[in-house]
Amino acid sequence: MNMSKTKIMSNAHVPLQPVIVENTALEIVDEYVYLGHTIQLGRSNFEKEVNRRIQLGWAAFGKLRAIFSSEIPQCLKTKVFEQCVLPVMTYGSETWSLTMGLIRRLRVTQRAMERAMLGVSLRDRIRNVEIRRRTKVTDIAQRVAKLKWQWAGHIVRRKDGRWGPKVLEWQPRTGKRSVGRPPTRWTDDIKRVAAKHAKLAETYSAVRAKMSSERRVSSPTGAKRDQVPAEICAAPIGGDRIHAASPRPACTTPT
Repeated sequence: MNMSKTKIMSNAHVPLQPVIVENTALEIVDEYVYLGHTIQLGRSNFEKEVNRRIQLGWAAFGKLRAIFSSEIPQCLKTKVFEQCVLPVMTYGSETWSLTMGLIRRLRVTQRAMERAMLGVSLRDRIRNVEIRRRTKVTDIAQRVAKLKWQWAGHIVRRKDGRWGPKVLEWQPRTGKRSVGRPPTRWTDDIKRVAAKHAKLAETYSAVRAKMSSERRVSSPTGAKRDQVPAEICAAPIGGDRIHAASPRPACTTPT
């Protein structure tokens, strides 16, 4: 056992006592980095990890600044960003319990990186929608939600009695909740994403049923059966709007 790398951390319900191994007292800490992830107990236990991911993301972006500030096509810059910078910022995000403040902080960082790629600043007063239209990078909040959804499916499919499902479904037998709003749980994002998909499916089914009934009444010639109506492309879900995905332009390198 490496004594310099072994730390002791406990929650507020366990009294701290020194642990001595071979005449060496182990260090008692409030947080530590384990496998590239900052572990911390208590409320807002992912705030420092998000700040650390933002710093590491800027470090990765700085190493590739010569590429992002070059004259190569924007589609190549987008590929480099999504392969080398975005994974650094979302490493370990499958286990995050994000609040709206943390999501906003990640998005602000990504917007700053996109402006650096385009060579514009806040004084240019260019809208975020226009910046995203030019860069066409994946939104970091959508990437985190996708990673969490994939991890949730991986945990649900596990039937060999591992610790993952047990820890996820564990309920404390003693103790009471503290006064105030309960902290954001890991399952809150999963339920919110599932509700969005369910609402979208209901809207799609209702519109398709309406189209089928109108087709049976009028039977217009030349109607496309598989055409998705505009009501689906801009259906309001969870306060946001889902727009029809437009294909990315073909990446061509200058000759």
